Amino acid sequence: MNDYGDSSVLEEKLVQVPDLKASEVLIEVLGTSVSPFDIGMRRGNFRERMPIQFPAVLGTDAVGRIVATGTEVTDYQIGEIVLGIVGNTKLGAYSDMAILDAKTIARLPHGVALDQGTVTMVGVPAYLALFDNGHLQAGQSVLIHGGAGGVGTLAIQLAKQAGATVYTTANLKDASRLEALGADKVIDYNTDFRNQVANLDLVIDTVGGEVLRHSFDVVKPGGRLVTLVEHLSTDLTTQYPQVQAQFLSAQGTGTLAKILDLIASDKLHVPIQKTFPLTRDGIANAQDYLENNHVFGRVAILKQ
Repeated sequence: MNDYGDSSVLEEKLVQVPDLKASEVLIEVLGTSVSPFDIGMRRGNFRERMPIQFPAVLGTDAVGRIVATGTEVTDYQIGEIVLGIVGNTKLGAYSDMAILDAKTIARLPHGVALDQGTVTMVGVPAYLALFDNGHLQAGQSVLIHGGAGGVGTLAIQLAKQAGATVYTTANLKDASRLEALGADKVIDYNTDFRNQVANLDLVIDTVGGEVLRHSFDVVKPGGRLVTLVEHLSTDLTTQYPQVQAQFLSAQGTGTLAKILDLIASDKLHVPIQKTFPLTRDGIANAQDYLENNHVFGRVAILKQ
């Protein structure tokens, strides 16, 4: 893309592959996905704090086959299939090739489908929010906002496996599928959730705005709130000093590998609503689909 805008700004073009840094690997992209973040970047929603240097190739998470390694990479070999977050914003995952930092990637376990390899962008924040930031333990209660989204569908499964009581807000037409993932109660996101839950140990916010502000009211004293979408204002934290609130932070060591182990053992699944081809039109159509439809889980993009 050479400018911000709708999906029409995406074009197909040959670009030069940047030189690899010592800790990086170059992969042939076999799969990626679409997230609200990718669309926000294309539209320029974050241009003030994350400006793009044009021309640019977007796409955030990637799964693919290693074709070259940096001089310091010793744990991974050419030919292995790995996944992670792109390490160079000028050559993102919407490409034949992408660059990943070897310190943050993981191998795709044998027998795991490529579409499950699009887990990085949703699985890592879900795990970090629940456990590294939220300190969720068995017997506790958690409310996960936006349960039908990419992060939400993973967070519900992870929280239930941890032995928590899981509440989520969503469109009620998704209630049966969310309950199948592990939700104990699905709350209509068009209603005031404060009338249905209270005294919670943890709230995970993937929505922001009023939902974030109202979430403080349902956390018990000493409980936690982790938001993935909005930095917390001093007004909020001052008004609710009894709530340990924070914007998602840190990178848990080995988090991606833990998630992949759960997927490989059939304890975790990335719901994929629709798959598009890794082409210019496929990527544009995938982004338009996510923007214009109620999506349960993820929209994947796979090399044909």
